[in-house]
Amino acid sequence: MNFSLRVCLFLAALPAAAQSFTVETLLGPALNRDGSAALSARFASIDGLAADAAGRIYIADATAHRVWRVNVDGTITTVAGTGAPGDSGDGGPASSATLSAPYGIAVDGGGSVYIADFGNARIRRVDPGGTIRAVTTSARFTGPRNIAAASSGDLYVSDYSAHRVWRIAPGGAAAVIAGAGSQVTLSAPAGVAADGLGGVYIADSGNKRILRAAGGATSVVLDNQSAEAGAGTPVAVSVDAFGTLLAVDTAGNRLIQRTASGVVTVLAAADLGIETIAEAALSPRGQAYVASRLGVWKLAAGSAPEAVAGGGADATALEGPIGVAVDTAGTIFVAEEAARRIRKLAPDGTIGIAGEGSLLTDPVSVAWDPAFGIRAADFQSNRIVGVTSAGDLYTVSGDGEPGLSGDGDFAAKARWNKPRAVAFDAAGNLYVADSANHRVRRIAVDGRVSTIAGTGTAGFAPSGGLAIRSPLDTPAAVAIGPGGDIFIADAGNHAVAAVSPAGIFTRIAGTGTAGDSGDGGPATRAQLRFPAGLAVDAAGAVYLADTFNHRVRRVAPDGTIVTVAGNGKPGLAGDGGDAKLSQWNTPTGVAIDATGRLYVADLENHRVRRLTPAAQTPPTVTPAEPPGNPAPSTPAPPALTEAVVRNAASLAAGPVAPGMVVTVDAPASAEIRIDGKAAPRLATRDGQVDVQAPYAAAPGSTVTFEVWRLGVPAAERKVAVAAASPGVYTASGGAGQAAILHGDGSRNSTDNPAVRGSVVSLFVTGAGMLTPTPADGTGARDPLPTPVLPVAVRVGSSDCEVIWAGAAPGLAGVVQVNARMPGLFTAPGVRRLKVAIGGAESQDGVTIVLK
Repeated sequence: MNFSLRVCLFLAALPAAAQSFTVETLLGPALNRDGSAALSARFASIDGLAADAAGRIYIADATAHRVWRVNVDGTITTVAGTGAPGDSGDGGPASSATLSAPYGIAVDGGGSVYIADFGNARIRRVDPGGTIRAVTTSARFTGPRNIAAASSGDLYVSDYSAHRVWRIAPGGAAAVIAGAGSQVTLSAPAGVAADGLGGVYIADSGNKRILRAAGGATSVVLDNQSAEAGAGTPVAVSVDAFGTLLAVDTAGNRLIQRTASGVVTVLAAADLGIETIAEAALSPRGQAYVASRLGVWKLAAGSAPEAVAGGGADATALEGPIGVAVDTAGTIFVAEEAARRIRKLAPDGTIGIAGEGSLLTDPVSVAWDPAFGIRAADFQSNRIVGVTSAGDLYTVSGDGEPGLSGDGDFAAKARWNKPRAVAFDAAGNLYVADSANHRVRRIAVDGRVSTIAGTGTAGFAPSGGLAIRSPLDTPAAVAIGPGGDIFIADAGNHAVAAVSPAGIFTRIAGTGTAGDSGDGGPATRAQLRFPAGLAVDAAGAVYLADTFNHRVRRVAPDGTIVTVAGNGKPGLAGDGGDAKLSQWNTPTGVAIDATGRLYVADLENHRVRRLTPAAQTPPTVTPAEPPGNPAPSTPAPPALTEAVVRNAASLAAGPVAPGMVVTVDAPASAEIRIDGKAAPRLATRDGQVDVQAPYAAAPGSTVTFEVWRLGVPAAERKVAVAAASPGVYTASGGAGQAAILHGDGSRNSTDNPAVRGSVVSLFVTGAGMLTPTPADGTGARDPLPTPVLPVAVRVGSSDCEVIWAGAAPGLAGVVQVNARMPGLFTAPGVRRLKVAIGGAESQDGVTIVLK
């Protein structure tokens, strides 16, 4: 057969060209344009501030994963970061690299910028030419928060999570100068500043004092026993060439200035006309700058602060967009989970709030109907909430308690267990993905509740049976097709199913095993990874958010599946171009309008993005090589290196415990093996894979973790097994605010502290053996296993009553601990939290807020 004929046959065998889409961001944090006015810039959270001798200001935005520079002409320029979390780009342009929660920044005399890349647990340097590289050092960081560059070339780094401060010499040699490993005890050290005389100032925030370390000795500069104004809770320090110290006290929301002669001046935020003081910096020449979370001001004696960057809220910014819906007029509704509200974007571009109030504690999905208006699934409060056109909230169903009741009765008497999604059909019936009950239920127009699919027990069902006798596993989305079919994102089974009007259950996508494969072939042979969003177009094509594959995929009416958006790598890129080449980070909710445009909640990028159908073009075909040409050689596998293995909650290296969730540094495509067997994969992030250690791992032994790539092992590490190795899950980074739920399902925070004496739930991995022992890689089912070893909780200096401890429902390797907070003899405020299991303690630096 000649070459031309083979090409013709190949073209004829191709499927019809799939519809392509272009992608754009509709709502989300503004990406400040390089060269635009800094005063019009928008920031998500300013967590680091520095100034150089030339008058340029450097801003670290941890939430937006970027570092900016405000130039002397008032424009803003990207120093590092793309806006997406990650750990990439070393050796290339810093503006194309990814960062993870950058906090502290420092500038040396040569113009190099140093970044405390907190989420990646390392220090990075951007040279004056714009190239970024990791700082090579013998130090091992847990949570590097702040950094100072001395004129000697030394760097000083506060390791907030490990309670120590390091000095890094120009050659990379490192030594602990204060904190763990030295004679001086620190607690959550934050800001550091080098004074040019060989000394470094340390904001010892947990101990509420400011220290100066020099020549091997450490002295207290300011604390709350000082005759001066006191240090409060210092988190930022800066010093100029004249020895003037500037510090931020977050507890008092004030700025503290101390001259070289010891004169202390205090300015409250109200004195400056600023709502909140978060950061402050002195340039080498003594110019003072202060920052809130949203803006930066320059200070001058005798005059009001002068705004130099930002300062206003970004109306387009979103906090945890997870669900999306669109009405017939084109108004978009967004379930903004972290902000506990429903936002709306009108067709004319007006942004507003559709619903907000105490009933919305954890909105995860939103639906709209012309007769009934807005409905929201409130996950943690186990309620279905309605929103009036005036924005008032009311309970449609659920009393706040988890349960399974009400079928055959009216919605007011029903109970739900973690409702994850809602959707209306054309008649106004409301369908609910009742995730922890492993069912899809319907609230009919007359208000009565019934089960449509699922048995109440997690499982995987084949096609062909009655839907009410077909088990589901943690349904996460539901959508209604034009013919009345009900489509279900069967997330725990990594699949999508359909229920016909006659009640027959059919699997339309996914094999039941997590993966990322199958494009161009039958959807039932494709692999998905926790699909969490669905929409159906007028032709019956199903669009699904393949959430942990970071893609949006389409199942055509003929059953073929293709990717329409996302290249499978978590990130943020591609706006304005072909959606298949774009990057997403955990897409969730999906909605479709009458013109076929898709609206997708890009959760971890804090955006809602729109996919607009583009004109179809014929596929580009690269002909096969003619006979006689040698096949390309297989790339050589990488050399075997030492794998990085950490507790998934504390992010600390150390022993593993039976059943513990472990984070392994590896690309998403890698396979993780433990003692030669594939480990149950629980989650993937940029450059990290979460797996579960086997319950069969015996304390006192060792297990070997292997990272396999290209069919061969690329990295390995032997890790000791302990009876327990507890780590407490936190809001981010393994330290700081613990991931704690109150009894009403809301999250503990400075804005929502726990009442002393109340019971809260916290979450731990590394608790060791449970009884009865659950299967590896599966979330616990009833009866919930409990730890074999005793569990204790301490807040501040007080022991807490442990009400119950057991496997967190649906979360493999995670133990939920319900503990009663100490009473009135414990002072309110931010308090340290420790969990001990069988004598082994959780990581330092974890906090809870009491009132």
